Amino acid sequence: MSNSQSRPMYVARERFSRETEAERRRRQPGQSSGLVTDWCANKLHEVVHEGRILDLACGNGRHLPELAGPGIELFAGDFSKPMLEKAMEMDLDAPAVCFEAERLPFETDSFEGVFSARFFHHLPTTEVRSEILGEMFRVSKLAVTITYKSKLSGEHLKHIAKCAVRKVKPQRYFNRLEEFEQIAHAHGWSVTEVFSPGSFLTSNRGLLFEPK
Repeated sequence: MSNSQSRPMYVARERFSRETEAERRRRQPGQSSGLVTDWCANKLHEVVHEGRILDLACGNGRHLPELAGPGIELFAGDFSKPMLEKAMEMDLDAPAVCFEAERLPFETDSFEGVFSARFFHHLPTTEVRSEILGEMFRVSKLAVTITYKSKLSGEHLKHIAKCAVRKVKPQRYFNRLEEFEQIAHAHGWSVTEVFSPGSFLTSNRGLLFEPK
């Protein structure tokens, strides 16, 4: 996170920093999640035909194979060193970079595109989401794709009920499309396509952002 101790940590940040979590983390996404991440990867390749792509919050690298391709120079980035070590076992010739997403260690326009899957539902506030998206827009020339979990979906309502029964804090954060549109607009970008698997029960969504 940032240096300010008053700001909330990412949900599950400590867990993802453990070697045991990196070992057990599955590489195959669930059906709904897989459909959305496939869409995000394909949309990014439709815009970015060659050049640099950053997988931001790459985790154990499960999405790196679908991002790789002829003419693509792929970078894997995450704050968790154990996760990056697992990602590098895939031997895809993708440099691994350890960073904080709020302060990316790259120059402006360093990449043609940025991809981020299953990350934003760990971010607890609009401020943090805006800061990280702003950094993604800053380093990307052509496109950014992300996944997120939508409010007022079946999964969202089920999660609220489960947390209420167990009297625990939410372990996932669900968002509205309008928030992402507002953040993009503030940075001179826009949401140009939205993807949903089509079922009310699932909250998984995909977004394609492009500069205005």
